[in-house]
Amino acid sequence: MRSAQSSVRAQHVYSIDVQRGPLWPYVTIEFEKDLYFLSKPQLKEALGALQPGDEVTIDGSKAPFIDHAMRNMLYDYWETANVQGIHYKLRNVVLNCKPE
Repeated sequence: MRSAQSSVRAQHVYSIDVQRGPLWPYVTIEFEKDLYFLSKPQLKEALGALQPGDEVTIDGSKAPFIDHAMRNMLYDYWETANVQGIHYKLRNVVLNCKPE
C-alpha cells in the first residue's frame, strides 16, 4: 500500500510546467494533467517565483479537473497579482467565488 501512495503522490507532484518565454516578461504556467491538492506546493512555488512586470498565462487546457484548494489558491493570487504589478490571465481555468 505504501508504494501505491508514493506512486499517486509522484504523479501529482510534476503536474505543473512553468515556461518563461525567450523575451521577458512572458510566462506560461501549464497544468499538464488534473490538478490535485498534492500539487499545491509546486503551484505556490511557481506563483512565488513571478516577478513584477511578468505577463502570466495560467493554462488549464490539459487539466479537466482542478481541485477546490487549487482553485482557491489561484483566486487568492488573482486578487494580489495586480498589486504586485503582475499581469495575470487564465486559459481554460474557471475560478469560482472564494468561499467565506
